[in-house]
Amino acid sequence: MRAGIVAGLSLVTGVTLITACRGAVPTNGGPAAAAPKVTPGATLQWMYWAQEGPWLNANQKEATAFETKYVAQGLKIEHLHLPSGQPFLDKLTAMTAGGTPPNVAEIMPWDVTQFQARGQLLNLSTFISRDKYDLSDFFAAGWDQYRYSPDGQPMGAAGAAGGGNLYGVPRDFPTRALAYNADAFQEVGATAPAASWDNSAWTWQAFMDAAQRLLKRDGNGPAGVGRWAWNGQQDIQQWLP
Repeated sequence: MRAGIVAGLSLVTGVTLITACRGAVPTNGGPAAAAPKVTPGATLQWMYWAQEGPWLNANQKEATAFETKYVAQGLKIEHLHLPSGQPFLDKLTAMTAGGTPPNVAEIMPWDVTQFQARGQLLNLSTFISRDKYDLSDFFAAGWDQYRYSPDGQPMGAAGAAGGGNLYGVPRDFPTRALAYNADAFQEVGATAPAASWDNSAWTWQAFMDAAQRLLKRDGNGPAGVGRWAWNGQQDIQQWLP
């Protein structure tokens, strides 16, 4: 029977990777009593949500690559492809409560806490140290969001320095880019975004000043707005100046 889960991963948009494993169940505050082992010929369950198309195709290719890498061990991946949102969490909660969690599951970073608090996640720190896995090749913030203190409190960046236990690994932790209409900025005489992230002149106030100039309420478009100052998706334009 699967005994524990490991959390991990987030898209900043974010999915979290949770891995269940066979063997000793670790406590929240310490390493597992024994390293989990995978039986040759085992089928590992991967629970995720993904839209039809490139996202789902990428998951399937990853699974195939894993099976190819471990062909000598005969490992296979079983895809548990479920709807996202609450139905996904309900199913995962039921599976973990019943003692049959998937080996790997993707969840949002903010949902990791509830599984970690119930002691259902595997402490990865021991295995990262054992395998000398180099975390420095990735953005630290991607890992730090899965660090918890021995009493189950999120530690964030403080955990990296203080030895917080790691209960997840990041996936789809992206690099964000900002695109803007240079002609529109020039048209209204607004200061364009700084070319470098460390330019102290580009502040939130500078952003707001530019946004207020760029907004064009000319009676055209939704709510009479012909040009919005900012498009961040999620239908938030109506709340912006």
